[in-house]
Amino acid sequence: MNSTLISADRAGKPDLPHAAADRPSGQIFEHWQRYLAVAVGFSISLSTSMGELLVGAYAVCWLLSGDCRRTWRLMSANRVLWLPVAVFGGLVLGMTYTSASSHESWKYLLKYREFLYIPLFASVFTDPELRRKGRFGFLAGAVILLGLSYFEFATGFDLSFPSDTDYVTFKDRIIHNLLMGFLVYLLADELRRRPTWRWGILAVIGLTLINMTVMVQGRTGYLVLGSLTVLYMYQQFQLRGIVYATALLGGLMAVAYPTIGVVRSRIDDTVMQLRNQFGSEQKRSLDARLEFYAASCHLIGQHPWFGTGTGSYPAEYKKLSRTRDLPPSVDPHCEYLLLAVQMGLVGLSLFLATLAVQWRATHHLAGEDRYWSQGMLVTVAVGSLFNSLLLGFTGGLFYGYMVGLVFGGLVSPDEAAAGETPSAAIFGITGHSADGGTIADGTIATHSNAAPNSNAA
Repeated sequence: MNSTLISADRAGKPDLPHAAADRPSGQIFEHWQRYLAVAVGFSISLSTSMGELLVGAYAVCWLLSGDCRRTWRLMSANRVLWLPVAVFGGLVLGMTYTSASSHESWKYLLKYREFLYIPLFASVFTDPELRRKGRFGFLAGAVILLGLSYFEFATGFDLSFPSDTDYVTFKDRIIHNLLMGFLVYLLADELRRRPTWRWGILAVIGLTLINMTVMVQGRTGYLVLGSLTVLYMYQQFQLRGIVYATALLGGLMAVAYPTIGVVRSRIDDTVMQLRNQFGSEQKRSLDARLEFYAASCHLIGQHPWFGTGTGSYPAEYKKLSRTRDLPPSVDPHCEYLLLAVQMGLVGLSLFLATLAVQWRATHHLAGEDRYWSQGMLVTVAVGSLFNSLLLGFTGGLFYGYMVGLVFGGLVSPDEAAAGETPSAAIFGITGHSADGGTIADGTIATHSNAAPNSNAA
């Protein structure tokens, strides 16, 4: 296939019809759209209210900029972008047969609106320079969240979530530690890329590890950090890296368990939960997550293929609890089970296919885009095992924003403008190389006549 290559230096300005280019008002909204895209990334780790306002403002600017046509072309040429929209479409379809009330069904559907954010953010993040700023914005927000946690520890002043044991501010301990685990992964790559900053980066990594192991109790964060450690070591050393990571994590666990009370208590709680659920005598744990899992599997077994509809979990679980001694629950604390209850195995398979396609697409990215995309997908995949991650605003926005950010430049906008949907959109992907070139089917090309972008945020 003859693909038209674009240069990273074109900064998201391909030669295709763009409504904003013909209207001064459209150019203004496009300009603000770029600033808001970076601001959204900064807000993910901080205020939920600020994030909602920024995303709303971004969507308005996207609409008024006349970018809808270009976004559609990008999405239609790249299943990395349209598969998440298909998952949302499945949830829309699930509203037609749901056992939930219309209010509950709409509430759940709106909670999954982050699937629709992916092509919206991807349309502006075709610019590699803007992607760099988006990554920096997220990093800055995560570091500020870390600093606020230490401020609360030092002053004893609760900024948001009152707690005697967890020094969390704008996010609960689960999301806080998940973000901190991802931050350590990102900083490890910064350490490799910027050796002259190594002492400062090492200091922040150390503070982050202390924060998420001593100051905040979050088992999901521990699992995410462990999984990202394996990923990082594999990225650096291939199969040997898995051996190195296993040895490193085993050594850290051998030191942390007897010496750090928070880690020991969370591990002991997990062992107790397993004994209570699978032991000879079943008992109820304070965290009844395993009971939620068992009940969810029962609900899936009753309606295995298409589930019981969007937003049906609370009603179906309540109905089941009338015949079983179950603790109250409004979600199963597992995104995979929650989607399977609502959309059945068909919907769950669509979501898993979305993650699989996105993972395969990461191998056609270069530099920081590949590194960030793989770490993000591991964070989402592992975090969703033990939490309804995408149902929550921060977890959903993290996924929607990051997919748009890292995969924004994956397919040439020229191809999208031509209406092509080549097989290369997945397996022969066009992406940007670390040195500003363009990767297509294993080759790198640049344009000497590339024009600089005047609208960079």
